Amino acid sequence: REITKDAQTVDHIIKIAAKGKAVLARIAIWNAELQDSFWPVPYLSRDKCRNIYNASYDNGRIVSADYLETTVTDVDLKIILAEYKGSIEVIEAKFADYGYIPEEIKAVIRDYFIRKTALKGVSGEEIQYTKSKNKLNAIYGMSAQNPVKLEEAYMDGDYVTGIHYHDEYRNKCWMSEDAAEADGIDIYAMAHEENIEKSTMPYQWGVWVTAWARDCLERAIRNCGNDFLYCDTDSVYFYGDHSFKDYNRNAIKLSTSSRAFATDRKGVTHYMGVMEEDKRMISFKSMGAKKYAYIDPDGQLHITIAGVNKAKGAAELTAWAKDHGMKDGLDAMREDFIFSDAGGTESVYNDSGMTINIEGREVYVPSNVAIKESTYKIGLA
Repeated sequence: REITKDAQTVDHIIKIAAKGKAVLARIAIWNAELQDSFWPVPYLSRDKCRNIYNASYDNGRIVSADYLETTVTDVDLKIILAEYKGSIEVIEAKFADYGYIPEEIKAVIRDYFIRKTALKGVSGEEIQYTKSKNKLNAIYGMSAQNPVKLEEAYMDGDYVTGIHYHDEYRNKCWMSEDAAEADGIDIYAMAHEENIEKSTMPYQWGVWVTAWARDCLERAIRNCGNDFLYCDTDSVYFYGDHSFKDYNRNAIKLSTSSRAFATDRKGVTHYMGVMEEDKRMISFKSMGAKKYAYIDPDGQLHITIAGVNKAKGAAELTAWAKDHGMKDGLDAMREDFIFSDAGGTESVYNDSGMTINIEGREVYVPSNVAIKESTYKIGLA
């Protein structure tokens, strides 16, 4: 339901959100600036904002901007208000009632969570564990599929953006994005009408699940205070000791009420949403998002770098450090370091095809994808 123009204010959105309503809003922010200039994880992302003017960034996150526009949920807005100062205008806003997803779907989630938890670490059950984990993840993925998709069609030697649609006689037709714009037709509304019935789950479930998961992460970050080092989607790394007892007490309460818990092979009960202490580290280093490494108490190096094999990458850094008189693999992990053995592969797309000479014969090879060995160079970008 649409919030009327005279009620489209931040204060009103906060009030109706406090009454248990979900809000979706387009907002504009003037003179956006972090309240704490040293806040380590600015919430606003360059990729999720529009019409940004005179901004400064930290790893793609907006530290300050003279002006920007973005789309937020009530959950996002709460976090933005806690992190930033500036003047916010509500351009458009709608609200709906909050509610839990159907019990039938919750039962499927529980089933795969129980299977995954019971099979984790069981010798000989690795494949079944992976399948259960993948299916559990896929439940979220099915609710995060955009129902408004345009297509890329190859026509007359070129790629054209548009949609296939059915006319009033149910004939399948094609309309390009350019043709729709020329005729004043909203092609995105057409795409929605064509695809909405094919959606497995409502798209808004994926949007709000993501928002609430990020809210959990925000609370975990704040719990670390100035000792925060790094975070990923479901984890925080910090210096020293910080208690998550209050955080976990609330998570256990919620998970118990939803029966969202399972017992592993050792008889330990695991609750969804609980922050479990996973690793103790002697030293830690990050080169940016999805690029970090640490030394464990046994002196072993562990790395997580997107695109690099974990075991091979750690071995490669350790060997380099030893060969060059460095303390350990963390010292070797620096900008412009090139992984050779752990660099994985890359896909080379040959769209046009080619003719090659093999043993004196001309052989035509059509369009293809070639997978070849690759390297990976560490960068801060």
